[in-house]
Amino acid sequence: MILRVGIAQYKVGFEGDTLVAQALGSCLGIVLYDPRQRIGGMAHVLLPHPLSDGAPVPAGKFVVSAIPALLAKLEKAAQQKPRLRARVVGGANMFGRPEDGRNVGRRNIDAARAVLHQIHIPIAAEDVGGTWARTAELDVASGRLRVHSCRGGEMEL
Repeated sequence: MILRVGIAQYKVGFEGDTLVAQALGSCLGIVLYDPRQRIGGMAHVLLPHPLSDGAPVPAGKFVVSAIPALLAKLEKAAQQKPRLRARVVGGANMFGRPEDGRNVGRRNIDAARAVLHQIHIPIAAEDVGGTWARTAELDVASGRLRVHSCRGGEMEL
């Protein structure tokens, strides 16, 4: 079954599922996968962290809340404690020059690396940065993560 992961969403898939996040520009697709149990999850995050106004927002919107929420959902769905590896896709600089402080993609990448390091989930592969959008497709049965972009064609992480 194809499970589309929209902006500010995170989903868990099992053998037979394909998780897909499209149009990852400055957004990140964060994939957590356990090859032993063939269970995986994907988050499609928009920003690194919430604004300080405290307004309620979906956990999947921000790197700092989406990764722990996805991890909790995976741990609940797994038959035993998952042995997860991460892959990160996206984080392009879509809105300006890198030095002008508006590089949301770079801030998303930095936040994801920091959160994953803090919770001891290694990053197995990345396709991040640049100035182009990507689509990520995780085949949960095989663990293959295909990344499509108009700039880079197709690659597997």
